[in-house]
Amino acid sequence: MMTALMGIALLIGRLGAGYYSDKFWSPGMFAAFLVLSGVSAFCLTQSHEWTLLLLCVLGIGAASGGEFQLLAYITARYFGVRSYGATFGLLYGLTTGLGGLWSLAIGRMVDTTGSYATPFGFVLIALAVNAGVLMFMGRAPTWAGKSS
Repeated sequence: MMTALMGIALLIGRLGAGYYSDKFWSPGMFAAFLVLSGVSAFCLTQSHEWTLLLLCVLGIGAASGGEFQLLAYITARYFGVRSYGATFGLLYGLTTGLGGLWSLAIGRMVDTTGSYATPFGFVLIALAVNAGVLMFMGRAPTWAGKSS
């Protein structure tokens, strides 16, 4: 049941991010989704109450949907569409590749500490730092010859 709800939250996050990306500053939205993801992951380690776990799973699902939707949007707005495929492919590949390395690191830390609290604390810190970096992006450039 949790997996199904996470999938529904992912869809809602993706649709919401797509709808609001033209209405709000997209790097700020991306930062909010990153923080939501980190807080939700860390909160998974803090309680065994079903309601809180459900909220964490919904938060992770919505954040995952929003993050990848906004990655595509920000790539086009900030880097242009001339070589969009190569640029987005590079960013998407780095994101998924580093996500895989994070999974290995988390597994190693869990084996070492016997708990998910420490590695998910690091995840929260890393995502908060990434969110902070996004806050320096400024306005999207205006591209010459852009068709509207």
